[in-house]
Amino acid sequence: MDKGADLVGDAVQFARWTRAHSTIVELGDNKALTVIASMLYYIISRHNEQFVAAHEPDRERPAHRAAHRAYSKLVTLLRESDVSAAQALCARTSTALRSAWSEAPKQRSLRFCRD
Repeated sequence: MDKGADLVGDAVQFARWTRAHSTIVELGDNKALTVIASMLYYIISRHNEQFVAAHEPDRERPAHRAAHRAYSKLVTLLRESDVSAAQALCARTSTALRSAWSEAPKQRSLRFCRD
């Protein structure tokens, strides 16, 4: 998590660091889900690289800070075995992402839950 905090200002490196999603899935020890998550990560990482190349470098910094807070909170909840709180955080994050992705492309900026 500390490494992610250091990368918030670098859009390309932060996007690569968000492989944390796949790592969390891998820890669940479900091989099918791990393969699917890896495929999705690959697709999303290619999109992220194109997005970063086409936009201002600092455009996503606030979203990256919020994402890092959400990742940190999720890891904390999982370490504490607070499954219901982790599920609730993921549900709120999913709702926020759906809302952000439905905005016009020029206004799009991913916003994560700030819990």
